[in-house]
This record gives sequence, C-alpha cells and structure tokens, in this order.
Amino acid sequence: MATFTVCGPGPLSAATRRALEKLAVGATREIVIRKGGPVEADIETTIVDAMVKDGWRAFKMQYSFDQVKKLTLGEPGMCDHLFVRYGLIKPHPVRGAADSFWGNALAVADILWWEYKASKKRRKRREFLSVNQTLWIQAEKRKGALVWVAGIDHEATIAGAAQHYLESGLCRRRELFLAMIPPKGSE
Repeated sequence: MATFTVCGPGPLSAATRRALEKLAVGATREIVIRKGGPVEADIETTIVDAMVKDGWRAFKMQYSFDQVKKLTLGEPGMCDHLFVRYGLIKPHPVRGAADSFWGNALAVADILWWEYKASKKRRKRREFLSVNQTLWIQAEKRKGALVWVAGIDHEATIAGAAQHYLESGLCRRRELFLAMIPPKGSE
C-alpha cells in the first residue's frame, strides 16, 4: 500500500481532493498540510509511488561504507533514486529476428536518475547541491545519462516534479501525474 502525502500552504481545494482520491485508488492516503511547502521526503515518497505505478522500478540510492566487510556501496554524490523501466525486446536491425529467448535481440530500457530537493524555504543548508553531488551529476550527464534535479530542472514541489515528468514524454499513465497538479486558480 502506498501513502500519498500532499503538502501546501493551505487547505486542499475540492478539485484537488477529488484528484487525489482518483490517484490513490487501492492505496492508503495520508494528507498532511505543512507550512512552507513540502519537505524532500514528501516529494520523494509521492513521486516514487506514482513512478512505480507508471511502470518504473525504483531503486533508492545511498553511498555507504561497511567497516566490517570493507565494502563501498554507491558513489559519493549519487542521486536519490534510480528509475529503470524495461521496454519491449526488439529484433536487432542487422542480425534480424530473435531466434532464441535473447538471441539476436536488442534490450531496451528507460533509465532516469532523480535528485529530490526541498523548496528553498525548507532547506536547512545554504548550498543547494554539495560539491560531490554537483561533480557526480555533471559526470553522469557527460556520459549521456538522464539526470533530473528538483529546483534546477523543475520546481522543487510535488506539482513541479509531476509537471516536468508529464512534459518529458516518458509518462505512460498521465492521470497519475495530472492528479498531482492542482487546477489553475485553486491554489
């Protein structure tokens, strides 16, 4: 069961509440109104739940070091989430149709890194991205990765993230993300 947290400066409009009820079919809903806008965890939880419903696999990424095993996991500065969505297996254009399960096929996947940030009003530190985050994001973008950062690529709100995703062309279930964007004039 997913929990959807909606944050904003005031009470929800009737239209926004109806949209949330459509979004959360089969899910538990927790509606929390916070002064100053959403915190990073609110944005992250809401968007990740919707992305999973849209067909993505979501991986929470965190750099850590195990003292006992002397094992490092992840990379310093990596994004909060990695999203992977597998596409259809297509025949290789040169080798022809697949003659076995994987045979001569091309594997297709959408991959998206997403760094969540709270709005400026909610941030505890002055800097937006740490030096490690900035270097990691620049390196991944140079390699051709799709990396989104809240507050840079889109507004650091649930509605801003949903709008950006809708405009990206990656969205398969538009109704999930349209429900996160309040109707004009209801804010």
